[in-house]
Amino acid sequence: MPDKLSDSLLNQLPPLHWPEPVSFWPPAIGWWLSAVTVLGLLLLTLHYFIKRKRRNKLRNAALRELNVLWQTYQKENNAAEYLTAVNRLLKQFVMQQYPEKHLHTLTGAKWLNALNELSPQSGVNSDTASVLLSIYAKHADYSVNDARALHPLLVQWFKGLRIVS
Repeated sequence: MPDKLSDSLLNQLPPLHWPEPVSFWPPAIGWWLSAVTVLGLLLLTLHYFIKRKRRNKLRNAALRELNVLWQTYQKENNAAEYLTAVNRLLKQFVMQQYPEKHLHTLTGAKWLNALNELSPQSGVNSDTASVLLSIYAKHADYSVNDARALHPLLVQWFKGLRIVS
């Protein structure tokens, strides 16, 4: 008999009421903070790479121009024209990249020292790149070996630059 009574009492109870399942929206504050942090890091990374690409655009254009000058020199074998064009390219690059320093106005050993300071590991200094100064001499003796030795130095100079902006 007690079993029948307990069964009837249990049957009188209302059915269990389960709580609503937890919704995925709105997320907890921790998820919002995580999302903002990840988004911020993505934006900073994107900004860094865009800025880096813009900085290197001028250098890459100068390297392409240097290679065009080198190919022209190899075809025509005119060292005076090559050295004049290379010096012009260097002056234009420095004038565009470092306008506040007025490096493009320098001449002689000061010009070569300034180039060396901008990219010290390249080895462009008054000893190795003195052929650049020969374009200002009245009766310059342009050596083919000097021009051939200068080209790799200039490529290394452009590649070793730390571009600012």
